[in-house]
Amino acid sequence: MAKEIEIDTELQLMRVMFGSDATVGNWKGALVQVERLSEETGFCRVLVDVRKQTDFASTMTLFDFGTNLPRSIAFAVLCDLHLEEHRFIENVATNRGIAVKNFDSEQAAIGWLKSWPNKGMAHKK
Repeated sequence: MAKEIEIDTELQLMRVMFGSDATVGNWKGALVQVERLSEETGFCRVLVDVRKQTDFASTMTLFDFGTNLPRSIAFAVLCDLHLEEHRFIENVATNRGIAVKNFDSEQAAIGWLKSWPNKGMAHKK
């Protein structure tokens, strides 16, 4: 499971942090919590930090995860931008209209998330 999930009321987003031993199974468990918290809080913005993660799943598992992310939530992912696994999930999700973008800067990730409204996902153009 996620090392920690926090509600940031000031920025109106959720923060999900994973440790080095996190797996895609942990991501799926955290996603259940994120969806529940989104329903409770109305927050549709999630900042995910996987920079410490060292374990990666098969391509098919990553594909399955990327295709099953909810369209009602925007995910800014703090990660190593050079790792193919992170780029793959971002590509799979965005090709399906899911709001996922990878970042190496928390400030840039939060800036991107602010463009997504809470309580609904009609992207500002």
